[in-house]
Amino acid sequence: MPNELGLRIHQLREQKNLTQEELADALDVNQKQVSFWESGRARPQKESLRKLAGFFGLKVEDIVRSQRRPTETAPADPLESEYPIPLLGPIAASPGRIRDAIHPVRYIYGTKNDTGCYACWVAGDSMEPKYAHGEIVIWRPVNLELTPDAEEGAIYVPYEAVKNFNGKDCIILHDGASSLKRLRIEKTKGLKYSVDIISLNDFYPPIHVRMGAEFRIQGEVKRSEKPR
Repeated sequence: MPNELGLRIHQLREQKNLTQEELADALDVNQKQVSFWESGRARPQKESLRKLAGFFGLKVEDIVRSQRRPTETAPADPLESEYPIPLLGPIAASPGRIRDAIHPVRYIYGTKNDTGCYACWVAGDSMEPKYAHGEIVIWRPVNLELTPDAEEGAIYVPYEAVKNFNGKDCIILHDGASSLKRLRIEKTKGLKYSVDIISLNDFYPPIHVRMGAEFRIQGEVKRSEKPR
């Protein structure tokens, strides 16, 4: 989770319209280090802090100390509030265009209700018209792994545990690929049920989660917004 110093470095970089790689080159470090600083996974050492300060024309203490006065309140615009949402990169809405992002590309800002959420931008057209290519989706992690039944192609996890995801738009992992899709979960018999992956664009047919397939609900989409 990003800390105050990581957010400060991210803000300074954004103000100069630099990518993480461009900042890394200027400081003679690798891009992964900058990503770790901004995400709060690592803290810059003293020498790196001096380089950061020199590059941005600031004192070291101007970087490490809080930039918000105690009496200052968060801006009214929810995208400019104090609740950072890691933007992980693209999530596919088309077959064959799926890729996972490990490190945040940057941060967007939301409300207190977005605490713990992640964001991705949509790549592809299979979830149109609701989600357009380039639109940002904010989602809350779930990470619920479902194991297909070896006998009937249904799922071992009890129906009661997943029934609320029926008809929901989710970030899923299917056969090693992550994507944005709607789920159709139908009870079969007993506690068993079947799962279909639905695209909102009628051009793409539903995909049935077949027997033996890897399938995980990584998160549930809470809302979407146009990129700024």
